[in-house]
Amino acid sequence: LVANAWDANATEVHITIPETPIDDRSKIVIRDNGIGMSDSDLRKKYLIVGRDRREDEQANETPAPRSRLIMGRKGIGKFSAFGIARAMEIESASNGTVNRFVMDYDQMLASAPKRHAEFPALPPTGAVSEGTLITLGRIAKYRNRSISLTRLRRGLAKRFDGLLA
Repeated sequence: LVANAWDANATEVHITIPETPIDDRSKIVIRDNGIGMSDSDLRKKYLIVGRDRREDEQANETPAPRSRLIMGRKGIGKFSAFGIARAMEIESASNGTVNRFVMDYDQMLASAPKRHAEFPALPPTGAVSEGTLITLGRIAKYRNRSISLTRLRRGLAKRFDGLLA
C-alpha cells in the first residue's frame, strides 16, 4: 500500500497501527497525500488484477515533478492487505471529487466462481480532501506473532527513503 502511495507521487504517508491488543474494532489506517484516484481510476485501473501500468500508460516513471520509477509490478499489491484484514475501505480525492468504497474479503470469496465482485460507491466521509485514505478493518488475530513497529519503520524508511517522515 505504501508502494501505491509512492506511485501516486505522495510526499507523505502516515500509518496508524493499533497499540492495544487487536479486537474486532481495531483498524490500521494508511493515509497519503498523493494524486488520488477518480472513480474511473479506481474501477478501471486500481481494481484491475494484473494490470500492467507501464504498458497501459507507456511509462516507467510517475508524472513530473517527481518522476520516480514506478514500483508497482502486477496490480496485486493492494490485495496483500487481506493477509491481515478482511475489509479494506478506500477513500480517494482527485480533482475535487472524493470517491469511496469497501472491498470485503468474504464477499470477494463468495463471488469468486463468477470472477466478478461489486463494490458499490459510498458517500464520502469528509475525512479526505487530497490523496488516499485506506482503512483496514476486521483485522485477523495471529497467535504468537507480533510485529516490531521499530522494524516496520526501519524497513519502510529503507525502502522508501525520502517518502516517510
